[in-house]
Amino acid sequence: MGNGCSFGCHFGSPFTESLVSRKPGTVHIDYSVYTQRIFEDEFSFRLPRSSHEQVKVGFWIAKRELQASDLVFVKTFPQGRHVGVYLGEGQFVHASSSIGVAVSQLDNQYWGARYEQARRLSQSS
Repeated sequence: MGNGCSFGCHFGSPFTESLVSRKPGTVHIDYSVYTQRIFEDEFSFRLPRSSHEQVKVGFWIAKRELQASDLVFVKTFPQGRHVGVYLGEGQFVHASSSIGVAVSQLDNQYWGARYEQARRLSQSS
C-alpha cells in the first residue's frame, strides 16, 4: 500500500512521530476522520468515512498479534465504536473529543475494558 512498505515497518519511523504530533487545532476532528486522514496521508489508502464501515476493511487479527498501523476498535457505547491506530508497545493514537489527538494505553482500565477488535489492511505486515 502507498509507498510499498508493509504497515508494520513504520513503527519507530517518522510515521509514528507524525501521528502523535498532529493537533486538531481549533477545529474538532472526529476519530474516524482522523484515522481516515492518517491512512490517506501516510499510505495513500482511502478508508471509509465511518468507524462502522472501517471495521469491515482488511482482516481481523488477534490482540496479541497487533502491529504498528493496525486499526484498533473499542466499544464506547452500545451502538457505536471508537477507532484508533496502534503504535506498538501497547499504545494507540486516536482523536478524543475531550483532549484532541491522544496516545493512550490500550490495556488501561478504560480502553482495556472496551476493546472490541483489531483489523490489518495488509497481509504482508
